[in-house]
Amino acid sequence: MKNRIFLLLFLTIYLGSSVSSQEINYQKRISQIHSNIYQYFAVPQSGLFIETTDPKQNEHPYSYLWPLCALVQSVNEMESLEPEKSYLKPVLNAVQQYYNP
Repeated sequence: MKNRIFLLLFLTIYLGSSVSSQEINYQKRISQIHSNIYQYFAVPQSGLFIETTDPKQNEHPYSYLWPLCALVQSVNEMESLEPEKSYLKPVLNAVQQYYNP
């Protein structure tokens, strides 16, 4: 499904924006979602992401830029919860690959 990455990103952003007495549980959920994004959508050789886990539905070798913008926001939230980790840099490196002068 094309919308899987959007759903994962939405959940990451939604869960990451809620700070409450269950913050530790949110951190575990966010960590799991982040892990799933990298396990199922990341292409380590290129540093980019695919659009869907179904190869038949991937019209392009990599996802459009728009989902990466949501990923930027979600990893920014993750870094606010875990400032000692660097989640943003790999995503910004992926975004940079879309630059075309």
